[in-house]
Amino acid sequence: MATHDVKEPSFISILGRAFSIMDQLLMSDKPLGVSELSRKTNIPKANTFRILKTLEKLSAITPEGDGYVLGSKMMELGAGAKRDNQFVSLAIPFLQKLSKTCGETVNLGVPFHNNVLFIHTVLAEQRSLVASLPPITPLYCCSIGKIFLAYLTNAEFQQYFSVTRFEKRTIHTKVEREQFIQECGTILREGISHDHEEYDYGLSCIAAPIFLDKQLVAGISLSGPTSRLQFKGYAFLENELKTTAKAISDEVTHKKAVLPDIR
Repeated sequence: MATHDVKEPSFISILGRAFSIMDQLLMSDKPLGVSELSRKTNIPKANTFRILKTLEKLSAITPEGDGYVLGSKMMELGAGAKRDNQFVSLAIPFLQKLSKTCGETVNLGVPFHNNVLFIHTVLAEQRSLVASLPPITPLYCCSIGKIFLAYLTNAEFQQYFSVTRFEKRTIHTKVEREQFIQECGTILREGISHDHEEYDYGLSCIAAPIFLDKQLVAGISLSGPTSRLQFKGYAFLENELKTTAKAISDEVTHKKAVLPDIR
């Protein structure tokens, strides 16, 4: 009886599938199981299972509940990539100074697949009262994300609203296009963006844009408990944030820094 060779996926193909799986875990705010990852990546379930087990042995992912999340090895690699990137290295001293001056957590974020990817965070010294965001957050419900929305072209803006599935995370979360049109106009005029408990109750954020050669490339934000930000005064926090954002923009433009390749 004739035998038929079963063509195994090439090493490059397997590696590509592994990265597809890790991309989905990176973009998810909850653990993902075998079936869901198979559906999202179009990788057969049996192959998905084998890849997950291999990634787990390498500490690239770790089990959590009924699914998986990115593991310690990926966090180590991510931290190394950020440390060695000139853009992030130049920004860090400014972020640290801002966090110390305001006493709040400071985030540096870049656009990533219609989300914000936080590539560096300086935690506030008041650890017991720190409010934080996950590594990836939707554009529509965080202050840095709204900065990116404000600078989209009309066509990009329409495309975003046609493909995005909005979730009313709190009673303050905006989900209507008309609300964003009005808010984006304010952001462009004032150079500052706010998230008033739109991602989570009790958490508020303020953000400002960072430019490289006059092109928007990133944003920085202050995040903390709403009551504490109100006590410190939004005018003070906004001024410190905008001053820092301009200083970083000038520095990275002068040094011709390049952002981390996260795409």
